Amino acid sequence: MQEKLFARFYKQLLSHSDIFVVGLTLLFVFPLQFVLAQDIENQNENSVDDLTRILSANTVGEQTRIEIKTTFLMSTTNKDEMIEEIINNFSLTREDAETILQSETVETKFEEKFETLINSKQCISQITTDLVFIIDTNDKEKILDEIVTRSQLTNKQIMKVLEFEINEIDLNVRVQSGKARVVAEYCDVKDRFVINSADESEIIAGIKSNTGLREYKIPLIWNFVTDVVVPEKKTVLEQQKEQALEYGEEMFSNAANQMKKAESAQQLVTEGGEIPPALTGGGGCLIATATYGTELAPQVQMLREIRDDSVLGTQSGAAFISAFNSFYYSFSPAVADLERQNPMFREIVKIAITPMISTLAILNYVDIDSEYEMLGYGIGVIMLNACMYLGIPIISIVKYAKSMEKKYDMRGFY
Repeated sequence: MQEKLFARFYKQLLSHSDIFVVGLTLLFVFPLQFVLAQDIENQNENSVDDLTRILSANTVGEQTRIEIKTTFLMSTTNKDEMIEEIINNFSLTREDAETILQSETVETKFEEKFETLINSKQCISQITTDLVFIIDTNDKEKILDEIVTRSQLTNKQIMKVLEFEINEIDLNVRVQSGKARVVAEYCDVKDRFVINSADESEIIAGIKSNTGLREYKIPLIWNFVTDVVVPEKKTVLEQQKEQALEYGEEMFSNAANQMKKAESAQQLVTEGGEIPPALTGGGGCLIATATYGTELAPQVQMLREIRDDSVLGTQSGAAFISAFNSFYYSFSPAVADLERQNPMFREIVKIAITPMISTLAILNYVDIDSEYEMLGYGIGVIMLNACMYLGIPIISIVKYAKSMEKKYDMRGFY
């Protein structure tokens, strides 16, 4: 009995299959057509109107001034959509360039320019892009090739020169905790972005970069609000950091005093002649100054910068400089005097100190922010100099001695 009922139901379902298909069509096809119609309507709303192109080439002698200019209207203020249309409408093919190129020969001032101006009123935007460039040729084929190449603009190129003029805009800027939060609303667009600065000029530059609005107009239209920042309570780590900075300043001051004492000692050791200018300011390097002829030489300036900016910034570096000065100024005046008297000796010293100066230059390219880094880099530079000035000569002497020993052994064999 159940089998007969199921068979009858199945036959009835088949007899109404046409109605079932029509129902599916109504359910799925019509909504799809509605969505497509909406997309087409939106595209028509933002479509390009009144597109005009100007392409001219003015040749004078061996130079050609080329201008590519497009102007069109769009019923939108969406920056991304407008930039996309600028790229599409500005781009030229070889056939386009040959068709619309207007050639002339007129004496005029040759100046290059590239600008994009968007002027929006009542949410209708007039977009003008003007590119003028100069090439050193009057060959038509080369001119056409250059036009096609230069007309392929990118988003980045347009954003660099974009200027946006719009009357209906609500620009709100709120500065809090060293950051500016910006909201720009106009027509169908709402831009939100953050500028990591509380400086007014930097905020204006950031708004210009993000929106294209002209800098002079931004302060005239913005609603600028600055929140009063309540000083935050310092953490233990911040207090320790401040104490460390104070300690570092104290050590730096002590190191500067040690340098002055070393300079005074140097003046006492120097006999005859004028005291070198390096002694009167900053504690110069006598040997390097005498070697390169002046304390303004790049090598001498580099040594001074390494000492002041890198080494003296740490406790271990300041201690090293203090000990080194006591040793260095005990013999450097005599060496410097000998260099001034004997040019041949000065050249020998220059050859000798060049490797050391090269290794010290490493400290100009690293960031030294702690005692460990100072010790690490300092020991590394010392080991490198020891290897060059002691290791290489010792290895050379040993190899030479072994070769001589083999030579004498061979003579004894024969």
